[in-house]
Amino acid sequence: MIYGFALNNHTADSIMITSFASEEAAISGLYFDHYVGQLWTQTDNCCNGVQHVFRVVDGSFQSIGRYDRPAGMGDFNTEGFTTTPETMCEADGTKPVFWADDSNDNDHAIREGRVDCGLLF
Repeated sequence: MIYGFALNNHTADSIMITSFASEEAAISGLYFDHYVGQLWTQTDNCCNGVQHVFRVVDGSFQSIGRYDRPAGMGDFNTEGFTTTPETMCEADGTKPVFWADDSNDNDHAIREGRVDCGLLF
């Protein structure tokens, strides 16, 4: 399950505003892309590096896409993921994304890939 909380920076209070199924048995990373309003979940080498994309539809998070790990990327211990701002979009309509590898496989702690800009499915 994924649990979403609203945090109050002034009072340090929080309130749970949502919970929903993660689509996978284990999640190793979460990332909210506020540029396009999407939540990305990530699995590591225990679950084939699968990622799911969610967005708010009618007041709740719904799965809108699924990605397998990039072709050629090994079964690495990726524990973090992030996209870049839409301002990083290039002429081909894609922007960089990055994975963090906790095991530093092949002497690489960070790996780069690309996703479509404005990925809204």
